[in-house]
Amino acid sequence: MYVHLEQKTNFEEEENFLISRIQSTSETDPVQSKCWQLFAKSLYPQSPTIIHQLYKEAYKEKDLNESSQYFGQLIEKLPDSVSEELKSIVEALHSNSESFIKEIFDHLPDTVKCKVMLMATSNAPCIAAHCELVLLFLKQMPYPKLHEHVYNVIDSLLSAEEASKIPIPVNYYRKMLVCDALPLILQMSQFDYKPEFMLKLLQKAVEFYITCIFKPSTSDFEIINSVNLSSKGPNKNWEPLLKLFETVAIRYRWNNPEMYGSEFNEKSLFQLLSVLKKKNEILKHMIENNTTIPEDIPGIAEAFFCLCLTFFYYFESFARHIFHKNTSNLFEGHSSYFLMEGISVPQNCCLKKLGPELKHEEKGIYYF
Repeated sequence: MYVHLEQKTNFEEEENFLISRIQSTSETDPVQSKCWQLFAKSLYPQSPTIIHQLYKEAYKEKDLNESSQYFGQLIEKLPDSVSEELKSIVEALHSNSESFIKEIFDHLPDTVKCKVMLMATSNAPCIAAHCELVLLFLKQMPYPKLHEHVYNVIDSLLSAEEASKIPIPVNYYRKMLVCDALPLILQMSQFDYKPEFMLKLLQKAVEFYITCIFKPSTSDFEIINSVNLSSKGPNKNWEPLLKLFETVAIRYRWNNPEMYGSEFNEKSLFQLLSVLKKKNEILKHMIENNTTIPEDIPGIAEAFFCLCLTFFYYFESFARHIFHKNTSNLFEGHSSYFLMEGISVPQNCCLKKLGPELKHEEKGIYYF
């Protein structure tokens, strides 16, 4: 035991001596300092203390290859020594700015990047902050094995929103789910979400964007501004939702996914109505032949979302024509009222029984 302690003390003394020589010659004689660095590296290649000093010298010289190499070793051997660097990486990712520490992060192997992400997000103060940090890293890391982290983020955001019991769809959890996590997972080459669950997520996206467009409150402006929704043009507000529809349509092989593209116009609306008409004819034929209609009939969910999108798009266009002299009414928390004809649907045409409020025609005031 005595010999072991004595050897350990000798190693520490030698390490401290080498580090002091590197530091003392770093400014006055860079060549000599480099010699001491090489000597220390050859003598103690696995020493975290030596590696940390070598990293600081490489960082000072802006040597990207050596800095990233030593940084990766420190993540493995002495993670506490790079806490400040982790904060700097997070700040650089947040600001989307180019810095040397950001270059080091980009230069790291994918496996090390994953460890950096886990270390940087481990001390997040709350679920929202944790999810935000994970998404921030994942956007910079197209690493196939990271899909499980996206799944975890989506599950966490769904659970957090449900637990918070926020009554409206415009909230920070929903914003991260719809604007950050969902587009990210749809970009992955492989993911195993079943269509039913993806439609559930798409419904949450529709609720979020429609509420933002039709009835934003003053407390929602910060969220709305962060997703670039404004009154700059009649179609600009729809672009994020249409892009999401287009991506889902391509991934799940919907009819004519291109009609949801950025050039969404009257032709696109007629295409949507054509899809609805075809599905309606199928349902009508099945009803006339007393055929049992399964709830999971192909294309029904697609037709439903087409109907929602078509209705709300036309409805917003109608509202803009009414308030053409003051379109800001739609975006400043005011409620706009419209007189609408009630919907009448024959009971035998419905997949599920209707409630009493929809079994007769009525006129009413609806506001958005």
